[in-house]
Amino acid sequence: MNLETAKALSSPLNWNEENLKSLTIWEESTILRPIGLTLSSYGTERMISKSGQSARRLLAPIPVGSNLSFGVELLPTDLAYLALDQGAELSKYEDLNQAEIMDLFRSAFKLVSKYSSALFHSLNYLLKSIHIIDSPGPGIDVSFSLPTLPNSIFVSIPMSEEINKKPRLAEAIIHEVLHLQLTLVECTYPIINREINGNMVYSPWRDELRPEIGVVHAIFVFRNLEIFWSQINQGHNYNQFAQDRCKEIAEQFSSLSVSQFKSLTPFGKYILDKLLEGRGRNSN
Repeated sequence: MNLETAKALSSPLNWNEENLKSLTIWEESTILRPIGLTLSSYGTERMISKSGQSARRLLAPIPVGSNLSFGVELLPTDLAYLALDQGAELSKYEDLNQAEIMDLFRSAFKLVSKYSSALFHSLNYLLKSIHIIDSPGPGIDVSFSLPTLPNSIFVSIPMSEEINKKPRLAEAIIHEVLHLQLTLVECTYPIINREINGNMVYSPWRDELRPEIGVVHAIFVFRNLEIFWSQINQGHNYNQFAQDRCKEIAEQFSSLSVSQFKSLTPFGKYILDKLLEGRGRNSN
């Protein structure tokens, strides 16, 4: 993966399928093959055990019509800590409506495919295992990903009677896959100078001080989400949802202070400039 590819993959919706191919070729040769895995054989349980012989128990394939090679992976109870450590719990699959879940995933991916080829390529190339976690309650979406699991995400599923289920799930999936993408880029092109003491900066998305790299990740994720939702046209069923999300994200960006960032590498400075380009900068 060369520098130009890394820059494209870290910029606001500026990447293409070739960029993702380069990233995954690098990932396979550097991260997966040394422990006996490939992207086609990847599984969360296998990644943790560092063995291609471990189980990979899929709930079902997701037939979205585009040959996407991922599924909902069931985890054994001894891996429940993955969610518990993040303040979440793995859902009990016997309590879930599998047909409804698959339809929801299918619709979410079709929404992404319709409005952003760049994001759809990211999902297609990087996402291999989805794990369903419980939501704390109606209207609350939770999700997370882990740097040690380069092709896995954990998301909650909105309840049957809730509104805007599909765009909410689409955003959660995009959010976590973008974290995976930037984390992989960072392996070769660091964003933060690790020789400088860690700098804590204000995150308008968490409303608290966070490590500098965490806020850069948030900027990357939410800038790309802002662009994605801005592309939903007036006649679409989710236009109001999209407008509301753009407004919320813009308000969060208005509280961001660029002068906080003290530990960026030249690459980190480049991508921060690209992400904030054209939307104004708060340098207070």
